[in-house]
This record gives sequence, structure tokens and C-alpha cells, in this order.
Amino acid sequence: MKNLPRFLSPCPLYIIFIAFCLIGLSCSDDNREFLDIEESVRENESLAAGSESWEKTFERIWTDQTILVPHGSSIQEAVNAAKPGDAILIEPGIYTEEINIDKDDIKLIGMPGMSGQTVEVPHGITGNIDHAQIINIKPPHQGNFPFQSLDHLKNINGSNNSLRLARESLPDGIVHYTFNLRVGGQKHNVIRLHRVVRELRPGITAATEGAVFMIHGASQDFEDIFLYPGTDVATPETSCPAYLASHNLDVWGIDLGWTTLSASTEDFSFMKQWGVDRDVNHTLRAVSAARLIRLLTGTGFGQMNLLGFSYGATLAYAAAGKESQKHRVVRHIKGIIPVDQPMKFGPEDEPSRIFACNGAAQNLQLLEAGMYQDPGGQGAAGIGFLAISDPEGESPVIPGFSNYQAGLFIGTNTYLQRNIPNNFWHFVGGDMSQPTDLPNDLKYTESQRWFGLLLGLPPYQPVRTTFDVLTCLCNEVDVSFDDYLDQITVPIFYLGAAGGTGYQGEYSLTLTSSDDVTSHIVTLEPEERRFVDFGHADLFLASEASTLVWEPLRQWLVAHN
Repeated sequence: MKNLPRFLSPCPLYIIFIAFCLIGLSCSDDNREFLDIEESVRENESLAAGSESWEKTFERIWTDQTILVPHGSSIQEAVNAAKPGDAILIEPGIYTEEINIDKDDIKLIGMPGMSGQTVEVPHGITGNIDHAQIINIKPPHQGNFPFQSLDHLKNINGSNNSLRLARESLPDGIVHYTFNLRVGGQKHNVIRLHRVVRELRPGITAATEGAVFMIHGASQDFEDIFLYPGTDVATPETSCPAYLASHNLDVWGIDLGWTTLSASTEDFSFMKQWGVDRDVNHTLRAVSAARLIRLLTGTGFGQMNLLGFSYGATLAYAAAGKESQKHRVVRHIKGIIPVDQPMKFGPEDEPSRIFACNGAAQNLQLLEAGMYQDPGGQGAAGIGFLAISDPEGESPVIPGFSNYQAGLFIGTNTYLQRNIPNNFWHFVGGDMSQPTDLPNDLKYTESQRWFGLLLGLPPYQPVRTTFDVLTCLCNEVDVSFDDYLDQITVPIFYLGAAGGTGYQGEYSLTLTSSDDVTSHIVTLEPEERRFVDFGHADLFLASEASTLVWEPLRQWLVAHN
């Protein structure tokens, strides 16, 4: 095995990525095509039969001011929690409570049941008679939704919230839907939703045993790390969402707004304040939208378990903490699954805390200098591209290395960089004897999949998101998104990789108030060989990930359905 040159040891990883960007590599933009509703209906009649009505209804009634009432919950509690202008969407069924409306401009909408059910309140509604009725929407099998009965609600969302929908078939009867969702008036206030689920036929979802909503990590998106991690085919063997969907789980995810930016973007001034708080708000709005779509497509709209990988784990903790301050009827999160990322370092991890403080200071300097974008995704994509297309060629980034060796180095020897949370952290475990060896191959993941993952990364991430996370981990300057960590009471399932953050993530669990906490850390090597243990990205890339990671996750989701 080749021993790494000594000069590489102090080289920060982000410098390597940025250096590659500076050599002039051109990264392609996202070429996905999203069809407007009417166009998708015209082009695919089978999709239209199952989807036209719910899409139109969603566009008409969804807003971040909607309150969702699953059957078995209380309509009155929703009314009590509502503010003027809110819409309360109610799952079909019989509600035996007495309901009193004591405020103006509250809209009660009975959602459609796939078997013809409606919302029934046998004891009636009293109070403000102008809004003391429930408007029931017909279910799809009874014909198109009666839009004329909703005319007075046509501006409920205050804007034209047009979905842009695309659908693709995956193996084994699984389908992948994508939806673009506008979450603000400015140009870049768009997020993308994903859904991976089994269908009986186009537009008709199979019965599910639970649901999960996934948040990607830094410089990633849903497809890159979850659905197509380093591969062009999403199967239960290569894709966590496909694996879960093949076991009758309804899998959702988000592409945060910054993932949709073009590689050719030049002015990033709009990104100045794009931090954790923004991404938390967008995540909660996305989960709200997913719950409503689930109901409109016949799978119910109960609360959802929220999985966050890496940076996404910070968002999951922050979202659950934020919701702890809201009335239970307006909460969206049933449980959280932080994956290989701490919210805080424990007392025994003081060197890691200092690392975070130094990293926060470096990122603050970038922000003060007007550098609001992190182009690390472009640099990584360039390294992955050359490792695949010209593996034997000399690396333009790391002198003396081939492109193949450079691709392995940034994945396996990540702990030799200055900006990592511990002295063994790595993306993927390598096959080597000593920490300073350069492996000839990877230990758990196929090397081509690792290179493929790098190739698909989004070009930019906001610097402020990294600054916010590191400031939180440093724990010397107050941040608002960790204020209610100790008030999280929902079930928690921590997933870790011993060669990643691993056991460092367990301390954060003790800072919550949850009495239902489970930890599952994939550990395949003794502690003295932690530098080659199961890595951060191996959780979604490794050949045995379906057994080591996804199946324990599935079991927890079913148990917490």
C-alpha cells in the first residue's frame, strides 16, 4: 500500500475541493423535467385518473397555516389552537365531541375518504355561525372533486401554489414522485419533495405500514445520498428508500432550497441569511405538505417520523424542539431518527468541541468577507468525475496521486484533514493496515459507487448553514435552534457508523426528555482499528447496508407506526 506524503496531513479538506473548482471544471446543471399538472394529465391518462383531482385540491387548500386533524384527534383542540385565517383539514370519520367556534375566519374542511367516508359531527357545531360548518370534499372514486363548492376557498393559500410533478417507475412496482413546492415569493424559495412508494396501479398507492420523511446532509440531495447513491438504478439492494418501500413503507424526502441552484449562479447575495432556521422552517412545511398528499392519495395523514442524515440530523433535532413549543394538534413529527451527527459534544469530546469552535470562526470570516456560498460540491464532483473517467491520470488536485487514488483519499483518509470531528472520522472505510496508508480499494462500498456519489453532489451549500452547525457544537455562542432540545419527548432512534460520528452522537440523546430512545451503531472493527471501520457514507452506500442499517431502521419504523 502507498503511504501518504507527509505534506498532505495538515491540508484542510475544503481547500482540496475548492482547489478543484479553481482549475476550471464545468459542472452540469440539474436537467430534471417537471410537468405542470395539466400537462402531466394530458400526457399520461392513467396518472390523470388517479392524480388529477388530488393535485388540484392540494394546490387550492395547502398552506403553512393548515392544521391537520387525523381521525381520533380532536377538532375542538384544533379550533382552540387555530388563528384567524387558518384552515383545519379533517380526516374522515365520526367525531363525537361538541365543537364550539369562538373566532373569525376559521375554515373546517372534511377531507375525502377513499371508500366514500365523510366527516360527521353528530353533536353539531356552535359558536360563530358564519363558519360553523364542515365542507366535505368528495372522494376521488365519486368523480372529480366539486371545485365549485370550494370557490370561496380558492385563495386560501394566498398565492398560486402550483405543483410541478414528475413520476418515474422503479423496479418491483415501486414509483418515485417528485414535486416542486414554492415556499415563498422570492425566486429561490423553492423546495423539492420526493415520494417513493409501492403502487397497485398508476396513482393508486398500496397499503403502507408507516411513513418516514428523510432530510439529506450537507452538499447532498435526496437522490444523491438516499435514492440513487452512486448508482443509476434504485433497487432494494442499492437504495434505502427502495428497500423501505419494498417493505410497504411510505418514504418521503426533501431537497432543501440551496440544492436547486444552478452551477452557473454568480450572485449569491440572496444566500446571506440562509441558515439552519430557514432549512428547519422549510422542512416542517414540506412534512405538512407530505401529510396532506398522503391523505389525498388514500394513505392517511398521521404524524411522520423524521430522519436526518449528517447536517439533516441537526435539522431533525431543531424541528422537533421547535414543535415542542406548539400545541400537540399542530405538530407534524411523530419521532426523529438522527443519523451519524451530534447536536452537542459530550464533556469527554473537548477536542471535538474545540474543532467546532475553530471551524465556526473560519466560516464567520468567510461570511464577513461576503463569501456566502460553499462550492465544495463542485470540487467533490470534479474529483469523482476524473476518478471514473481517467483513473490512471495524474490528479490535478493532489500531486503525485492518480485520479483514482485521489478519489479514495478524500473518502477513506478524511481523518487526516484538519476540519473533521475526531481523529478517525471518514466517509467510507478503506482496506488498509495503517492510518497513513492509502488503500487500493474500499472495504464496505464499491469504489465506483463512492465516485458516483461525489459526481452527483449539488454545486453549492450556504456557508451560514455550516457556521450555524459549528456554532451550536462549539456551545459558546447562543443559537436559537437548540433552545428546546431538552423538551423533545418524541421517540428517538439514533443510527451511527463507528467510523463516522458514531458513539459521539449518543451524548445528544441524553439532553432530550424522550423516554423512548434507541441507539444502533454499526461497529465492525475493534476500537484500535476505528480508522477503517464502517464510515459515515457507508450507511447508505455499503454493499451490506440493507442488512446492517436499513433493516433495523425498518423494524423501528414499523414498531413506531
